[in-house]
Amino acid sequence: MVAAVASAVALACTPQPGAGTVAYVSAGALKVLDLGTCTTRTIVPRGAAAPLAFSHDGHWIAFGRGKVVSASGGKVLMPIGAIWRWAWAPRSDELAGITPAGGVVQGVPGSPAGVLAPAGWGATSLAWNPENLALAVGRGKFNGPATPKGIQEIVGFVGADQHVLYRTPHGQVAPPIVAAWIGQHIYFQPDFGSSASIAADGLPLRAILPFRSPKPVVRAVLPQAGFVVGCGKNAIVVAGGDRNTETNKRVVAYDGAHVTTLAAGRGLAWLEPACGPSTAVAAGPDRPAMGLIQPQRSIWLVSPLRRLTRSPKGWSDETPTWTANEKSLVFFRERFGKGSLYLVKPKTRKLVGPLALDVVGFAVGR
Repeated sequence: MVAAVASAVALACTPQPGAGTVAYVSAGALKVLDLGTCTTRTIVPRGAAAPLAFSHDGHWIAFGRGKVVSASGGKVLMPIGAIWRWAWAPRSDELAGITPAGGVVQGVPGSPAGVLAPAGWGATSLAWNPENLALAVGRGKFNGPATPKGIQEIVGFVGADQHVLYRTPHGQVAPPIVAAWIGQHIYFQPDFGSSASIAADGLPLRAILPFRSPKPVVRAVLPQAGFVVGCGKNAIVVAGGDRNTETNKRVVAYDGAHVTTLAAGRGLAWLEPACGPSTAVAAGPDRPAMGLIQPQRSIWLVSPLRRLTRSPKGWSDETPTWTANEKSLVFFRERFGKGSLYLVKPKTRKLVGPLALDVVGFAVGR
């Protein structure tokens, strides 16, 4: 059992009543900052790692390879074991994950895990239905090299029941990577040739209604976390090929029928959309083949397009995330993967921070 340890007031914090909390990892410790009181508690002193996310009600925090701890501190649990990829259910404290051997597991903190698909099943990706009723899992199972004879499909799990929602067309090698389930549509990318090299340059994004034929959305999206996010019934997508995230990226919205550009051009590469009262994005100079040059991004709002921050030379403002009351944005000012947390108020563009130092990942909760 690990008790939460209260620490001093955050470095340069102004209390934000109703803004919720921020969980972050710093020097291997998992800490929680209460934005309403500006106090920080260490709830896991060592062994914490990104990614991290709050459960739907903010009671639990998942981090690393499927570890879970109460947001108020306590024993670190592994309700579904060590997993390769995981996601919280949108309306319950259920965690679903993919095992390193391609199985699918599901469970809640404090209870034994349930096995939805065994090791060797070929799971590669997953997404919850927004109503918490089902789980869509991308599957690619081959005996040896990838060939059209392999199993390539999207399977829907409703409790213990399984339903094949989509199969790769006959004669193709293109196992589906599930990106998101938004509204009634499941968004996926056909992984042509089952090739990591091809996928790194971007894959088409398609949308299906279960058991229906897919519809094209955009021609190229990198298969990365955060490149397809939900905003109500709309999908917000970071579109554009090239494995370099510092070039040829724009942010678009798709409502199930039409694509609308939200942010593009102006000599900038746009990415990291965050749904809120206005979509927030990060954008930096569009420079092909940047290599290890710092992208020097800033935080913007769209509709209308408005810049909120200017990062200092050598730094980059990343990952805008709305607070619980949607009055401010928390973001990461980083340099080569490590940095500080800040908060900006869109109405005044007032910057608050740094809230925390040496941060390598964060999540905002209630």
